[in-house]
Amino acid sequence: MSAERKQRLWRIARWTGGIAGGLAVLLALLLWTPPGHRAIEWIVAKATDGEVIVEGLDGGLPVSARASKIELRDANGAWLRVSDARVEWSPLAALGNHYEVTRAAAAKLEFLRRPLPSKPSEGESPRIDVYSLSLPHIDIAPTLMGHPAMLAARGSLNFTSIHEFGVDVAITRPGGNDRYILKGHVTADVINGVATIAESPDGLFGKVTGMPGLGAIALSAEASGDSRANAVAFNLTSGPLSAKGQGTIALARARADIDFTAQSAAMQLDAETGWDTLSAEGHMHGAFAAPEIDARLNLLRLHAAGFKIETVEADVRGTGGAADLTAKATGTRLPDSAYAGVFAATPFDLTAHIDLNDAARPARFQLRHRLLELDGTARTKGAQNAQFNLTVPSLAPFAALAGADLAGSARLKVDVALADRQITLDLDGGIAASGASLVARMLGRDAKLIFHTQVAGSDVLDTRVR
Repeated sequence: MSAERKQRLWRIARWTGGIAGGLAVLLALLLWTPPGHRAIEWIVAKATDGEVIVEGLDGGLPVSARASKIELRDANGAWLRVSDARVEWSPLAALGNHYEVTRAAAAKLEFLRRPLPSKPSEGESPRIDVYSLSLPHIDIAPTLMGHPAMLAARGSLNFTSIHEFGVDVAITRPGGNDRYILKGHVTADVINGVATIAESPDGLFGKVTGMPGLGAIALSAEASGDSRANAVAFNLTSGPLSAKGQGTIALARARADIDFTAQSAAMQLDAETGWDTLSAEGHMHGAFAAPEIDARLNLLRLHAAGFKIETVEADVRGTGGAADLTAKATGTRLPDSAYAGVFAATPFDLTAHIDLNDAARPARFQLRHRLLELDGTARTKGAQNAQFNLTVPSLAPFAALAGADLAGSARLKVDVALADRQITLDLDGGIAASGASLVARMLGRDAKLIFHTQVAGSDVLDTRVR
């Protein structure tokens, strides 16, 4: 090799070494100096279009990192805030789409609200292993569950897909004895594990549902076995209510064989809702999409929202991808008024049919009483909507309670639709009245009502009445 060529190679080697050394110094400045940490915070914010904000980054990056605050954001601002976060992980494993976290902890986690819907990510889902998780303070805003909650969580978890994951997590409520424990795994769609819930009478479920009468809650559920016989069972007590169920489930074959029963003595869920006795039993056998269903419910002296019903009897039968409901309510009394007993003499009869084979889950229903008739259809999945017609064949029984000379009939057509969190309601009604009373003469034989409104949350977007 000539001296000139050796000199050229030596020069290239020096330049290569200089560049590599410069990159190493630059990397060290980024990972191990405060200015570098600030630069990483800026890069993260820019790379995520402001959806991830990191402040106070510190530690022995990349293996060990600390941050005084992390926020996840969307167009409406922050929806999750993490304070004093610490993570120890293996960055080399991430090159193989495997996020291996030795330890993850945070002094405080705040769920501020629900995030806006996002587009589903493309590509293969990563494998995630968290060997030690410690979250001693989790705040959940009341907008998420209807009631503020403070929890603590500790444990481990791993996730490969919805068909392969494991969890060993204990959730507690600081300042109380409530606990929620999940320990088990799903392997090739086979469930093995246990879940237990123990809540005091002032527990979270009662507060979230607005039903303090649920009382102390104890739930135990377990699953074991293999793909041929994956057995499941549960036992639940809630105040005087007790329920249990058992059977087998095969997620891969989308099939279940489950039986359950429930019994309750007198129970008062809240100031307005309760019953004297409750009994229920049910059986489900076959494919998820077309199960054989046989279930029944009986209630004695039900009261809810001011209504009082002496007895409720309901049956659900399903076969071949369809389900039919029949129900009878006797002794129905309206909230206290001059009309409270207008429906009490004869029962209400309800029938409904739902097609489980149709992706829209369409349902047809009929409600019959001597004094009124209601017929309708509803789409229960996807673009949800319902249409029904209410007919009052005779106004006389209602007018008699008010001492008015009024006869005739009434009809009302209702269309309601839910789309993009907006409710659209249209009413089209009419009354054909006769009689000597002032009301009858004012209405006449062809009174009409047309009403339209559109509501988003608590905002009324559009209203028209004619």
